[in-house]
Amino acid sequence: MKKLLITFVVGLVAVLALASCGGNDKKANVAVSYYNYADNYISTVRVELDKQLKDAGVEFTDYDAANNQGTQTDQINTAIAKGATVLIVNIVDTTSADSAQGIVDAAKAKDIPVIFFNREVSNAVIDSYEKAAFI
Repeated sequence: MKKLLITFVVGLVAVLALASCGGNDKKANVAVSYYNYADNYISTVRVELDKQLKDAGVEFTDYDAANNQGTQTDQINTAIAKGATVLIVNIVDTTSADSAQGIVDAAKAKDIPVIFFNREVSNAVIDSYEKAAFI
Protein backbone atom coordinates (compact mmCIF):
# COMPACT_ATOMS: atom_id res chain seq x y z
CA MET A 1 0.00 0.00 0.00
CA LYS A 2 2.82 2.39 0.91
CA LYS A 3 4.59 1.68 -2.38
CA LEU A 4 1.37 2.34 -4.31
CA LEU A 5 0.83 5.64 -2.47
CA ILE A 6 4.38 6.77 -3.18
CA THR A 7 4.16 5.78 -6.84
CA PHE A 8 0.89 7.71 -7.12
CA VAL A 9 2.42 10.77 -5.42
CA VAL A 10 5.43 10.73 -7.75
CA GLY A 11 3.16 10.43 -10.79
CA LEU A 12 0.96 13.26 -9.56
CA VAL A 13 4.03 15.39 -8.83
CA ALA A 14 5.29 14.82 -12.37
CA VAL A 15 1.97 15.89 -13.88
CA LEU A 16 1.63 18.93 -11.61
CA ALA A 17 5.25 19.91 -12.10
CA LEU A 18 4.82 19.92 -15.87
CA ALA A 19 1.58 21.87 -15.58
CA SER A 20 3.02 24.41 -13.15
CA CYS A 21 6.01 25.04 -15.37
CA GLY A 22 3.69 25.81 -18.27
CA GLY A 23 5.77 23.90 -20.79
CA ASN A 24 8.77 26.21 -20.45
CA ASP A 25 12.29 25.08 -19.59
CA LYS A 26 11.83 25.85 -15.90
CA LYS A 27 12.68 22.78 -13.83
CA ALA A 28 10.30 21.50 -11.16
CA ASN A 29 11.29 22.29 -7.59
CA VAL A 30 9.28 20.18 -5.15
CA ALA A 31 9.06 20.98 -1.43
CA VAL A 32 8.08 17.99 0.71
CA SER A 33 6.97 18.85 4.23
CA TYR A 34 6.67 16.03 6.75
CA TYR A 35 4.94 16.43 10.08
CA ASN A 36 7.67 14.54 11.95
CA TYR A 37 10.75 12.65 10.74
CA ALA A 38 10.76 10.69 14.02
CA ASP A 39 7.51 8.89 13.08
CA ASN A 40 8.50 5.40 11.86
CA TYR A 41 5.95 5.31 9.05
CA ILE A 42 6.85 8.81 7.84
CA SER A 43 10.54 7.91 7.94
CA THR A 44 9.88 4.94 5.67
CA VAL A 45 7.73 7.03 3.34
CA ARG A 46 10.40 9.75 3.20
CA VAL A 47 13.16 7.30 2.24
CA GLU A 48 11.02 5.77 -0.53
CA LEU A 49 9.64 9.07 -1.82
CA ASP A 50 13.15 10.56 -1.92
CA LYS A 51 14.30 7.55 -3.96
CA GLN A 52 11.38 7.84 -6.38
CA LEU A 53 11.87 11.59 -6.85
CA LYS A 54 15.61 11.15 -7.43
CA ASP A 55 14.98 8.34 -9.91
CA ALA A 56 12.50 10.58 -11.74
CA GLY A 57 15.08 13.37 -11.91
CA VAL A 58 12.95 15.75 -9.85
CA GLU A 59 14.65 18.44 -7.80
CA PHE A 60 13.26 18.42 -4.24
CA THR A 61 13.83 19.56 -0.68
CA ASP A 62 12.57 17.75 2.42
CA TYR A 63 11.42 19.65 5.51
CA ASP A 64 10.88 18.25 9.02
CA ALA A 65 8.25 20.15 10.99
CA ALA A 66 9.16 18.16 14.14
CA ASN A 67 5.46 17.99 15.06
CA ASN A 68 5.16 21.79 15.23
CA GLN A 69 2.61 23.50 12.97
CA GLY A 70 4.27 26.91 13.28
CA THR A 71 7.56 25.41 12.11
CA GLN A 72 5.84 23.69 9.20
CA THR A 73 4.08 26.85 8.10
CA ASP A 74 7.36 28.82 8.26
CA GLN A 75 9.18 26.12 6.28
CA ILE A 76 6.49 26.09 3.59
CA ASN A 77 6.62 29.87 3.29
CA THR A 78 10.42 29.61 2.97
CA ALA A 79 10.07 26.94 0.28
CA ILE A 80 7.67 29.15 -1.65
CA ALA A 81 10.05 32.11 -1.35
CA LYS A 82 12.89 29.89 -2.65
CA GLY A 83 10.89 28.99 -5.76
CA ALA A 84 9.05 25.76 -5.00
CA THR A 85 6.82 24.81 -7.93
CA VAL A 86 4.93 21.99 -6.15
CA LEU A 87 4.21 21.44 -2.43
CA ILE A 88 3.70 17.99 -0.91
CA VAL A 89 2.45 18.34 2.65
CA ASN A 90 2.00 15.87 5.49
CA ILE A 91 0.14 18.38 7.72
CA VAL A 92 0.96 18.63 11.44
CA ASP A 93 -2.31 20.02 12.78
CA THR A 94 -5.30 17.89 11.83
CA THR A 95 -7.61 19.37 14.49
CA SER A 96 -8.31 22.64 12.70
CA ALA A 97 -8.70 23.54 9.04
CA ASP A 98 -6.95 26.89 9.61
CA SER A 99 -3.39 25.57 9.23
CA ALA A 100 -4.11 23.69 6.02
CA GLN A 101 -6.11 26.64 4.68
CA GLY A 102 -3.17 28.96 5.34
CA ILE A 103 -0.89 26.66 3.35
CA VAL A 104 -3.40 26.46 0.50
CA ASP A 105 -3.83 30.24 0.48
CA ALA A 106 -0.04 30.77 0.30
CA ALA A 107 0.24 28.24 -2.54
CA LYS A 108 -2.73 29.72 -4.38
CA ALA A 109 -1.24 33.22 -4.19
CA LYS A 110 1.78 31.93 -6.15
CA ASP A 111 -0.18 29.49 -8.36
CA ILE A 112 1.63 26.48 -6.84
CA PRO A 113 -0.07 23.06 -6.74
CA VAL A 114 -0.30 21.53 -3.24
CA ILE A 115 -0.76 17.85 -2.44
CA PHE A 116 -1.69 16.83 1.10
CA PHE A 117 -1.10 13.20 2.05
CA ASN A 118 -1.54 10.72 4.88
CA ARG A 119 -3.07 13.15 7.40
CA GLU A 120 -6.49 14.27 6.24
CA VAL A 121 -7.48 17.87 5.66
CA SER A 122 -11.05 19.08 5.24
CA ASN A 123 -12.81 18.97 1.89
CA ALA A 124 -13.51 22.69 2.22
CA VAL A 125 -9.76 23.37 2.22
CA ILE A 126 -9.18 21.19 -0.84
CA ASP A 127 -12.20 22.64 -2.64
CA SER A 128 -10.93 26.19 -2.08
CA TYR A 129 -8.19 25.78 -4.71
CA GLU A 130 -8.35 23.88 -8.00
CA LYS A 131 -4.67 22.91 -7.67
CA ALA A 132 -5.07 21.34 -4.22
CA ALA A 133 -5.48 17.61 -3.62
CA PHE A 134 -5.57 15.13 -0.77
CA ILE A 135 -4.39 11.58 -1.35
